[in-house]
Amino acid sequence: MKTLKKILVPVDFTSHSDNALRYAVSLVRHLPGAKLFILHTYHLPAAVTGASAMALAPYYEEELRETTELKFAELEQRLLQQCAAPYQFFCEYGPAVPDICEVSEKNNVDLIIMPAHPCSALEEYIGNVTTATIRNSEVPVLVVPPACSFALPDAVVFATDCKDMPQEKAAEQLKPWLTQFKPRLHLLHTGKDLNHLPKEKALNLLALENLFSSFTPILKVEEADDPEVGIINYVKEKQATLLCILPRKHGPLYHLLNKSVTHRLAFHTPVPMLVLKEF
Repeated sequence: MKTLKKILVPVDFTSHSDNALRYAVSLVRHLPGAKLFILHTYHLPAAVTGASAMALAPYYEEELRETTELKFAELEQRLLQQCAAPYQFFCEYGPAVPDICEVSEKNNVDLIIMPAHPCSALEEYIGNVTTATIRNSEVPVLVVPPACSFALPDAVVFATDCKDMPQEKAAEQLKPWLTQFKPRLHLLHTGKDLNHLPKEKALNLLALENLFSSFTPILKVEEADDPEVGIINYVKEKQATLLCILPRKHGPLYHLLNKSVTHRLAFHTPVPMLVLKEF
């Protein structure tokens, strides 16, 4: 079974990443033996290109690293004084998402905690570092909404489209949360005309229930024209404190032309959303 021992929190020193780190600090108080890895990535200003980039890169890199170290010190003083777990800072030069995935892999991270940044409609359509990390990470990603405070996961909603047989390895990533916090587990499927739920989907939902049988899950099928809206409404109705989802794999063209339920929920989830990963 997957553990929750090594947790990576990328930061950009905004209030939203501060909030994600604050959530992580509260979470590790309930995870004996846990460790935090705190990562900041930086790059040259967009205006510095071509030959000037080669000439000025050492200067900018040194200056940015020094600035980051000062910000780390301030962050430590402001948010980590009461941290119950050991923590380690990383400062990496380069694109954010590859660096996040590389640090995660090198340190055998069990979970990445990312903020859900509020943004414009265009920014939401294009995506951001959080949605790109969800697509590229090999480990689960927990998305923390703005201003969301830590609360013990006493009610967890696992939303599924029931299109595939549930993966036992993916389900194992949720079990540490269920074992540690012992929440009520709701298995939710939303869709249209559920009076005529296809047999294959019904069997997949029952198979998921069987995977979590030791946790006595509550099986629920809800009518909804839009799965995202149906999921959010159910989470609010049940006052859930954690939403869990296993995204379907899509190619680059799909992500260019369509926005998955997981992508949209990354901007609108009312509670922290745990995105499981397929193997």
